[in-house]
Amino acid sequence: MSTEHSHILLIFDIDGTLTYSDGATSRAFRRAFARLMGISSAPDVRLPAGKTDPQIFREMLGAARVPATDFPILFGGFKELFLPILREELAKATGARLLPGVRDLLMTLSQDGRFALALGTGNIEDSAREKLRIHDVDHFFRVGGYGSDSEDRSQVLQIAIRRSEQHWNTLFRLSDTWIIGDTPRDIAAGKSVGANTLGVASGAYPKADLVAANPDAVLDSLEDRRIFFDTILKSRKS
Repeated sequence: MSTEHSHILLIFDIDGTLTYSDGATSRAFRRAFARLMGISSAPDVRLPAGKTDPQIFREMLGAARVPATDFPILFGGFKELFLPILREELAKATGARLLPGVRDLLMTLSQDGRFALALGTGNIEDSAREKLRIHDVDHFFRVGGYGSDSEDRSQVLQIAIRRSEQHWNTLFRLSDTWIIGDTPRDIAAGKSVGANTLGVASGAYPKADLVAANPDAVLDSLEDRRIFFDTILKSRKS
């Protein structure tokens, strides 16, 4: 593997950072869980934003008083049900969209040789790809770490970094690696792996909550490319 450090690695969360699903993800999750369990409705999970899919599933098992002793088998069955239901829900979610500035930013970054793009999301990989595919931005992300890789978000990010290094055949400095997300959990996970963290106040959490998580920077959205580039590049200069 090359020891050159010519790229800045940008690892993006999806929900609330790149996309808004208009409740489609939550509805699909609950429908798939209820169908798997043979119950009429799924229990609520408190503050799911920023949690990984297996973490949410485990908490739903607990709320439904279902022992998690067979978790791998149960979660495997859930994954098979979830994707087709998610496609149905996304298709009828009239408000589902890319968040402001995302398409232009991804196009600009993909054409700039200084940057490598990856995903770091709690979503199962197939559902992550589906959410990006419907907006025709999945091609910007060749690699990533997913909730189907690990229940722990820090491990998801470690996997995303490792796969990025394998894909680009280079070792990325953590000082040149940014975790970009819309929840305090994204920020905490990014800090735990030693990367830079950028909070984006475009999701479920207000800006004050992101600031309180002590990231390296917080933006209101990804709409202003100049502010985004200034934020990312100033760390390389310092």
